[in-house]
Formats: sequence, structure tokens, C-alpha cells
Amino acid sequence: MKKLEYDRVAEDKRVRNEDKWSKAYYVLLDAKAKWNEEINKQIEEGLKKWDESEVRLKENKQKALQELNQYLSISQEQYVSHLNGLQGTILSSADTIGSIVSNIAWYQDQIDKENRKSSPNTGLIGTYQQEINKWTTLRNQFRQYVAAVQNKIHDEDITRKQRRFRGFGRQRKFFGSVSLQLGRI
Repeated sequence: MKKLEYDRVAEDKRVRNEDKWSKAYYVLLDAKAKWNEEINKQIEEGLKKWDESEVRLKENKQKALQELNQYLSISQEQYVSHLNGLQGTILSSADTIGSIVSNIAWYQDQIDKENRKSSPNTGLIGTYQQEINKWTTLRNQFRQYVAAVQNKIHDEDITRKQRRFRGFGRQRKFFGSVSLQLGRI
């Protein structure tokens, strides 16, 4: 009898405990499912933020590249404009020097004509000589200015080594005053 009673009590405890264990097991399964769901949600949110960040990074990179290209384009245009201005200065200065040389020759011719006269006008010759001196000073100043501009162009070409303009067509060569003195142009 004790054996039967023991078996019955044991069976009741087993059924009750099995029910408790079963409930606890389902609580654990539910907690695991919620945990998995939360982790998956966090992972999806993280991946979504990562994708958004990657899109912003690409947009920022594209914007930065556009700004860089625009800056380089403007810099190139400014440099070419600067060189064109210097080249224009050289060419107009060369015309000016040509006019100065022509004026000096004209005054010298007038002095020579006056000296060939039987009674030359020394006051007029002195005036002509003063004009020659003024024009000679102006010519020397222009030559120094042109040499300085040529040296600036030459030095900029040397330091830049035309890196920025590869593929933009053949660049003109400008020479400094040393090249002029050596008679190379």
C-alpha cells in the first residue's frame, strides 16, 4: 500500500512538475523568440543606418569631387588667363618698345639733319637730345619690365612643370631674360 501510495504521489508530482517544466520551457522559448526578434530588429536597423550612411558618404564624395573639379577648372582658367595677360603684356610692350625705338631714331635723324645745316640750332638739338634721353630711359624701363614678366612666366612654368595642363594642348614656351641675353630667341 505504501508502494501504491508512493507511486500515486510520485505520479501526481511528476504530472505537476511536468506541467511546471512545460510552462517554464514555453516561457524560455517565448523569451528566446523575443530576444531573437529584438536582435534581428537591431541588426536590421543597424544595416539600414549603415546603408543610409553609405549613401550619404557616396553623395558627399560625389559632391566633394564636383567641387574639386570645379576648383581645378577655375584655377586652370585663372592660370591660363594670367598667362594670357602676361603674354599680352609682353606683346604690347614689344609694340611699345618698337614705337620707342622708332621715336629715338626719328629724333636722332632730326639731330643729324640739324647738324648738317650750315648754322645748326643748338637749342633745338638739345631739345631733341633730351627727348632721346627720355625715350631711352623709357625703353630701358620697358625692357626691364618685359624681362621681369618673362622671368615670372618662365619661373611659373618651371615650378609647375605643366602638371596641371597635361592633355590641354601644347603649351607655349616662354623664356627668361637669361635666354634673351644668350640670344636664344
